Amino acid sequence: MAKVPIKVGREWAYFGEASRWENISKPKELASLPRCLICKLAVKIERRTNIYCWNCWKICIRPDEEQQYESLVNYFLRKASENPSFHGKYFIGYGRPVVVVRVGSEEERDAIFSQILEELKELGLYPKDSKKRWYRRGCDSFDSILGKWKSWKEPTMLSEQTIKKILQLTQIKRIPKFIEW
Repeated sequence: MAKVPIKVGREWAYFGEASRWENISKPKELASLPRCLICKLAVKIERRTNIYCWNCWKICIRPDEEQQYESLVNYFLRKASENPSFHGKYFIGYGRPVVVVRVGSEEERDAIFSQILEELKELGLYPKDSKKRWYRRGCDSFDSILGKWKSWKEPTMLSEQTIKKILQLTQIKRIPKFIEW
């Protein structure tokens, strides 16, 4: 089993390489910036849904019992070691534990969610009779700008003006190498 990269943030541990998961190319001027930074700045600048937040899905799995959490995290770390595009985060702060997996399309979300739930049910880490699924599009911090994700308007590509503004902002502020998503 390959070693899974883990980066620890304030409240989350991020796992996986997150390679080859994006199905939307970044503008060449922004190629060196993290996708999430581009998306967050674009939403703040344009105040509308962009193609990156539209194609960013988060699958959330919460254990029924806290003692299952370590086994749940280990399951996801194993999945990430088997597939370089499989990545996510798990909560290390105070509060209810959760693991979040990020995918780039609705089709991938549904396929991975179905596979994960079946495997977790077999391992005894998810109730066998449960049909409950929780996921969302984009970041929950966008809800205050764009409204609830289920009511978002069709996405737009980034305008040239927005690309220039993102470049300006990232040059003015020193952007850390590790950006939480």
